[in-house]
Amino acid sequence: MTGTRRAGDGPGRGRAGAAGFEEREPAGVGRLAEAFGRADPVSREIVRAACHDLRTPLTGIAGFVELLADGAAGPVTARQEQILEIIAQSAARLGRMLDSLEAGAHGRSADPGGSGGAR
Repeated sequence: MTGTRRAGDGPGRGRAGAAGFEEREPAGVGRLAEAFGRADPVSREIVRAACHDLRTPLTGIAGFVELLADGAAGPVTARQEQILEIIAQSAARLGRMLDSLEAGAHGRSADPGGSGGAR
């Protein structure tokens, strides 16, 4: 796990991750994003603000996972690497869910490939 990673980076939906961890976007997120797209402007602004506020800690989580994986706190065992990969995948999944919700609040569909990521 080296290189630059953002909260939304990672394997695509439905791929098995470290230790068989299955990563999928819940089906309800897309429907919820569409509903937000039809909501009034105040509701959409609340969703946009919440998505933005959630990206800040998500970026920190992804950054610290990368630091740990790169050995900043000492050697990383194989098991620790697996755990860090699961955390990174979960952060990426949350980033994609935020992308979907934010896209719906902006009245557009989310990029299914999902660049994800913190902004």
